[in-house]
Amino acid sequence: MGKTAVNIAWMSTWLVIALLVLSLLLPPPLLAAHDSSSGLRAPAASQLQSVSPEGESPQIVESVVVSNGQRVGRPDIYQQSLVYDEVQWVDGRPSGPYQVYAKEIGSASATLLSSGFTGSQMMPRVYGADVVWVDWGSSRILRYNAGLDPSVSPVAGSVATSSFPAIHGNFVAYVAAVDTGNKVHLVNLATGEDLVVDPGTPNGSEDYPSLADGLIAFQQTVDAMTHVKLYSFPTDGRPLQMKLVLDTASIVPTTSRTKPQVDGRDGTWNMVWLDANGSNGDLYGYSSSGGLFSIMTAQGHLDNPALQGDLVVWQKPKAGDLYDLWGFSLSRRQSFPLSTGTGNRSFPRVYGDNVVWIDGRSGGPEIYMGTVQWAQATATPAPTATATPIPTGTPTPTVTPS
Repeated sequence: MGKTAVNIAWMSTWLVIALLVLSLLLPPPLLAAHDSSSGLRAPAASQLQSVSPEGESPQIVESVVVSNGQRVGRPDIYQQSLVYDEVQWVDGRPSGPYQVYAKEIGSASATLLSSGFTGSQMMPRVYGADVVWVDWGSSRILRYNAGLDPSVSPVAGSVATSSFPAIHGNFVAYVAAVDTGNKVHLVNLATGEDLVVDPGTPNGSEDYPSLADGLIAFQQTVDAMTHVKLYSFPTDGRPLQMKLVLDTASIVPTTSRTKPQVDGRDGTWNMVWLDANGSNGDLYGYSSSGGLFSIMTAQGHLDNPALQGDLVVWQKPKAGDLYDLWGFSLSRRQSFPLSTGTGNRSFPRVYGDNVVWIDGRSGGPEIYMGTVQWAQATATPAPTATATPIPTGTPTPTVTPS
């Protein structure tokens, strides 16, 4: 009997040792269990599993899409349509205000969309045949659509001191400055309805809205802490009603989270944001199907993420206060250098496999495009809607220039 007890004790000891060794070999989970009392608990940085396994990087085919010796600003892309702002450059300095232009990828010419306005026209965003931007002369959001008469008109509801427009389908988001701070608005272009997305937080100051199909994300600062909120809304013509989907304030430890980007639709979506970590601006993501994951951490202050389809792109710092561009495939869980080398690269935007950005490798800023080509087809391709080029024509503004 005593011998049996000794054998059991030895077996128990070896079982404990085996379990301990196994626990050291297995990778930690990406997301800890939800704690209803303290919110969604993120794993510590030392425990967060890498989601960028080694693999073959894609081929990046680069081309210059805007190079005319002028000072170009932030670009945006939808299918084969490119929009950007530009200021005339004379004797090494700007001459006149910024204007908004559009062109088709591969075309040699561009169309001026913002004719007839005083003050700079900046921050253009494009979706289908619609382009929206900020008219700094009136500080309102303008919309261009050649199929409408007039072709340029203010977005309903946008008032003085409006900025940071975003567009998806029939919906436009923008930031309006009010006495208590900035508030994000959502406008239905089909009905003209304009709604404050989060009226329940009157003291919250909001910026950087991002739109997807029935989803809007933005950053909100309350009591000096910035976090990201994601709401869903109906797209079928019903009155706008906002439903909170995710508030990153529930992810602990609480840090400052900024510049969100969302893509997908209600129920199936991905969102990324910058996460403050000391002197770093780390890049994290959240999937409706898989929860929280890291994309790049402890690589300096990352900036200006963009997301569409399978690709996330962002700026990564390098020597001389300059940036390179990096990318991340959501389906492959793999990061890769997108565009590196001499000069600065900034403000990337992505649609499908095409990425556009401002490039300074030749001295003055130009707009480059890089096409991401994997050895095998991407597991989660971007939508393949019929291309809708921006119609050209002479814009007919209705806003009285100030």
